[in-house]
Amino acid sequence: MKPSLKDHKVRFTTESEIRAAAIRFRLLTGSLGRPDFNISDCVRFLTRNDLYGWGKLELNYIDSTGWPTAYVVLGSKRSLNIQYEVWREADEGIPQARFIVAHEVGHLVLHDHYAQQFSGEKSKWISFDEESGEWQANKFAEHVLILEDDVHNYVTPLSISIHCAVEYEVAKRRLGKSFKYSGECCQECGNFSLVRKCEWVKCDTCGWTVGYV
Repeated sequence: MKPSLKDHKVRFTTESEIRAAAIRFRLLTGSLGRPDFNISDCVRFLTRNDLYGWGKLELNYIDSTGWPTAYVVLGSKRSLNIQYEVWREADEGIPQARFIVAHEVGHLVLHDHYAQQFSGEKSKWISFDEESGEWQANKFAEHVLILEDDVHNYVTPLSISIHCAVEYEVAKRRLGKSFKYSGECCQECGNFSLVRKCEWVKCDTCGWTVGYV
């Protein structure tokens, strides 16, 4: 597929590799397994520690009235440039802002300055999602904000979005093809929004749960 003008063709990286990179990032920043996970704290950790061999991250605030809301500069010295309001909202746990920061961290962790910007050259066209810099950064954000344990523990998109402070659509994308309604009626609220997963049955509307069914 031909990429959008803002996308870049990058090294082919599978979702499994991206998931591993997200887990490693959480581990390196000391946030793996923490219920109070704050993506902004992880960025602050990068500004104090050289974890990836490209030095300490530089954090800059940009004009809050312009576009884009955030972007990164790659190379031997890397920087995250972000609108202060977006940064403040991410720090306060606002889902959309948290995703923006996590997306930009994905670029920092996964990509380098050899990324090829869109042009008329066919060799620079993106043939697979796995070659898209934006797709990779989105997948990194989904996996760094929602770990496998979160998927197992909270089961439905609504529960995941609440407990992981992400938007509902982000939770749905993270679940992917594994998410579907069973077609059964919830005994608590009457909606046909039950999800079956292993030993769990859980309602995506009211949260009614039955375990070991």
